[in-house]
This record gives sequence, C-alpha cells and structure tokens, in this order.
Amino acid sequence: MDVAHPPFCRYVFSLFSQRLEDVAFQSLIQRIAALLLHADGGCMNTTHQALAGQIGASREAVSRTLKKLEAAACIKLTRSRIGISNRRKLSGWQ
Repeated sequence: MDVAHPPFCRYVFSLFSQRLEDVAFQSLIQRIAALLLHADGGCMNTTHQALAGQIGASREAVSRTLKKLEAAACIKLTRSRIGISNRRKLSGWQ
C-alpha cells in the first residue's frame, strides 16, 4: 500500500472498516438477507461457497442459514441460484 497517497489509504481503510462493522455487528442471517435484497431481479446466481466468500463466513454456515430462510418461505434454492420468494418476510430478517 502506498502510504504516501493519503486519499487511497483513507479509501482502503473505509472499505475495511465497513466490512469489519458488517461482520462484527450483524448476524449471518442479517448479512445474507441484506445481500439478497440488493440482488438484481430478485435472484442471485451464485454458489454457497461464493456467497460465503462474499460475506466472510464458512460455506457450511451459509448453507444452514439459507436452508433456514428457505424453510421460512423467504427464498427458493435451486442449483447455483437463490431466488427471493417473499421479499417482505426476507426484509424482516435484516
């Protein structure tokens, strides 16, 4: 990192700070719900592993959480695709 370039350093540290706040102060289910609610078209074409990498969690924990959201009729899981079936219910998890 080029410490001689303060605007770049501030930018990097602000990104890191936001990520740290998300992980430290939001539950896994809240992070997943927020990410899904911001997906284009009400669905996300992704794997559980890729989603886990995006939000800083293990694939196993993400899979359990997605199954919980599916059981609550918030989302529909298919191969490499997560669709929102009830946006209002899902937003209640945020």
